[in-house]
Amino acid sequence: MDGMDHKPRGFTYFFVSVIFIFVAVVTTSLINLKGGDATDIRARAGEQGGLTFTATVTSVENPDGAIRIDNLTLEEADRAGSAKNLGTWKLLTPTRFNASSVTAGSTLTIYVSGTGMDVPNRTINATEVQIRR
Repeated sequence: MDGMDHKPRGFTYFFVSVIFIFVAVVTTSLINLKGGDATDIRARAGEQGGLTFTATVTSVENPDGAIRIDNLTLEEADRAGSAKNLGTWKLLTPTRFNASSVTAGSTLTIYVSGTGMDVPNRTINATEVQIRR
């Protein structure tokens, strides 16, 4: 043997594999540690156990008692930064809420669980609704 004909040994492959796994674990840990801002509103609701919104009533749709709301915004405690108008939504109220007690222009505080938002259909199934006075 002239010393130039070396073949990789099993230990070298093992050592390189262990290093790659270690780098992957460290990278994943750093990403998870950073956390970040959940941009999906449903994800944030699930993390916090629910969200609180404010909205203005535009109409009450009888007979199902659904309420059309506009100017939907997250309450200050549930958002980072300034309020953003999320637009017009259909609000499905809990059975204990009397939808006929609201009129167009009323301001509502709406409590929603993580599963209570149907974003594609722009529908909110509230767990609690309060009329602001």
